[in-house]
Amino acid sequence: MKGQFERSFKTFNWLRAFESFTGGGGDADLCDDSDAEQAQIDGYELRLKGARADGLDVGGLTPKTINEWHELGWYELFNNR
Repeated sequence: MKGQFERSFKTFNWLRAFESFTGGGGDADLCDDSDAEQAQIDGYELRLKGARADGLDVGGLTPKTINEWHELGWYELFNNR
């Protein structure tokens, strides 16, 4: 359990660094519902590339992981603690 928490906390720290980066990414609200999730993931990919180029420590973060953490509420859970 300790190992899982440590991995999750590391991922959260990468996400916090990612969220501090404000590098474009488009607006998924402009897409229809069928494309909204893919547009969101594409936006994360673009921002993630920018964050890495800016030298932010985002480790092995992927757009899919970012999306999952937001959809499941894990980012908010860790952020509120």
